[in-house]
Amino acid sequence: MSEVSNLRQVEIIDMEDGKVTRIKIYGFDGEFVKADEESSPVKITIDGEDISEVIQPSTPTPKDAVLFEDGTEVQLLSGGGSYPLYGYEDGEIYRVESDGEWGFHDPDEVVRIVGEFNDEGGFAKPEQLEVIEKGEFVGNDSEGNPLYVGDYVVGVTDWYGITNTDMYLGKIVEDEHDIKGYMEVQVLAHEDVGEVFEFPFSVLPGRFRKATAEEIAKHT
Repeated sequence: MSEVSNLRQVEIIDMEDGKVTRIKIYGFDGEFVKADEESSPVKITIDGEDISEVIQPSTPTPKDAVLFEDGTEVQLLSGGGSYPLYGYEDGEIYRVESDGEWGFHDPDEVVRIVGEFNDEGGFAKPEQLEVIEKGEFVGNDSEGNPLYVGDYVVGVTDWYGITNTDMYLGKIVEDEHDIKGYMEVQVLAHEDVGEVFEFPFSVLPGRFRKATAEEIAKHT
């Protein structure tokens, strides 16, 4: 049985039709959610009001170790900007990285994520993340990072006449020519706007690097 009489101990997370459906109680490791008809909710009282009819302890979503293997790119759906995701933003793309400090966080329940400017690690519940589906692997970029169909890239050499350092942003597309060791890049943004074409160029992956989130946002 659980009795809570001080509202300062309770955080209302969600409401439906004017009724509390989800709360968090400080000192309790978890949340309470709306109960279903077959549940046997614990007794919880807030300022004398019994709300055990509508809420009960929630069951955490199990972490899928295969789905969230190291290196997997994920999009943060919720929780950004608050503990334990300070410095992270909803909607941004991050990378799963288990090699690092976990503190008091349970590796079986949360996913450790890092970003370009968040290398110390943040911790998200599985339901707060969406795995970014990868296209076909095409090779490694100039920094050794794997590239896939659908990734955005920028040129790092002037080996090519168009897809070079003047190309602000390109996108790897399906390879219709299937030339071994090459990938197809469509120019999306270029210093010379006349060099932006609808058709792609067959190029070597090592002449490019994966674009940053800032570059993608600026040129798409």
